[in-house]
Amino acid sequence: MLRGKKLRVWGVGLLLFLLPFSASAGELKGLVERALKENHGLKGEGWSTVASKEEYLASWGLFFPRLWFQEEGFRSNNPPFVWMTKMSRRDVTLGMMNLEGFNRPHAVTDFKSSVNVAWPLFHGGEVYSTVMMNRAFYHSAQRWLGSNKERVALMVVERYLEAAWARSRVEAARLAVESARGHVSTAQARFKRGMALRADVLRAKVYLASMEDRLAREETAWEVAKRSLSLVVGGDPRVPVEIKGDLKSLYGDLRDFHATLDSLVSRALEKRGDYLAQKARVEAERYGVKRAKSDYFPKIDLMASWEWHGHNFPGDSDASNWMVGGVAKINIFDGFAREHRVRKARALLAMERERVEEKRRELVLEVVSGLLKVREARKRVDSSRSSVEEAKEALRVVEKRYGAGLATIVEVNDAQSALVEARSLYLGALHDYLAALYTLQYSTGGLLDFMGVEE
Repeated sequence: MLRGKKLRVWGVGLLLFLLPFSASAGELKGLVERALKENHGLKGEGWSTVASKEEYLASWGLFFPRLWFQEEGFRSNNPPFVWMTKMSRRDVTLGMMNLEGFNRPHAVTDFKSSVNVAWPLFHGGEVYSTVMMNRAFYHSAQRWLGSNKERVALMVVERYLEAAWARSRVEAARLAVESARGHVSTAQARFKRGMALRADVLRAKVYLASMEDRLAREETAWEVAKRSLSLVVGGDPRVPVEIKGDLKSLYGDLRDFHATLDSLVSRALEKRGDYLAQKARVEAERYGVKRAKSDYFPKIDLMASWEWHGHNFPGDSDASNWMVGGVAKINIFDGFAREHRVRKARALLAMERERVEEKRRELVLEVVSGLLKVREARKRVDSSRSSVEEAKEALRVVEKRYGAGLATIVEVNDAQSALVEARSLYLGALHDYLAALYTLQYSTGGLLDFMGVEE
């Protein structure tokens, strides 16, 4: 029975120990999800992707016949116009068959209505290449959008970590102020008993003022960080985002991260959005070359129309006629323009390929440097954590010695400053580790997956 009770107590203690960790991670995840919905810059990128999609879908219309209605209206006494109009309306009379009728005909009014069809039957692969090129550009826009989502998520993480770091610094500064106030009280009590000089009280008060100044600056930095976080998640910067998580909680979740360099690089090459977008642009330029080469092939278009003419008002029908035909064009010589267009397309393709290679190498460097920074920051966390404990113990010893008259207030202030510095280094190391870890995940294109965020 006693053993079962102890197990329940340990279980409750473990749950309370782990609860802040999962709460911090959940809070950060919620802010990222909010940013993906409300960040205005990301919304703009989304509309850009929609525009690219519509351009791609619109290009499919090139495969289909074009059908349109056309209405024209003219009045003229120009002889060719008069005769062509009357012939189309079939109202040529014998009275017009004279020199006066040919040279100085009476002005006529003509309204021509027509329904027309045109179909690019064969353009040497130009239409297909245009559609495929637009599809590749759309895929590139999709990859860029995914990359921008990762970038916004990283911005949220950075602002969140900055706010959590600022909050931790505020808490540390408050502890330092409380400790400094205690030292002032101790110095005043010793001065009243004649066991210390007035200079001890003054030094303690000066040190307290410096700690209060530090606290004020850290509180301002905290407020700025919360408003900066509000901006990136799509909120009003005048309204701060209140967070509950802290660096220690997040570090408790992520301190056991391990991964090999090769696995991280492989994942980056498979998932990094901006790299995949650049590869899609290579695909687009490949079809650009094919489209430029289509000028070497004949172009065949089919067309048909049905028109009717009237002389009173639009849509009036005195007579109608139809036409069906086709046009074949072969570009024999255009001053070497098509040759230069092909060379230009090949140059653009070569440029995009070089950019892909450059991006690949930059990506590998980001992963390598990110992994090294994670390892460095983890070592700093371990070393600075022990420094905080040592500084606490040193301050405790000096405070006891001062109370016994075996140390000066200067030694107490120095010990307090050492503790403040040790805490600052520890919190900075926690921040740097978490920032380096999340940045590493971003560099592999897997930040959202790492955080459990579904797009």
